[in-house]
Amino acid sequence: MSTELVQVQGLAKRYGDATVFDNVNFTLTEGEFVCIIGHSGCGKTTILN
Repeated sequence: MSTELVQVQGLAKRYGDATVFDNVNFTLTEGEFVCIIGHSGCGKTTILN
């Protein structure tokens, strides 16, 4: 059984009236590799921060 290292539920980010992302959910477990891909400015770094 893998150990959960990070669990995110309902993550949202807004700048004023602009929603960058809403209701993001994920779990990172021990030994798992994750890659976040997307266009420039879509919120990848914001999720990691």
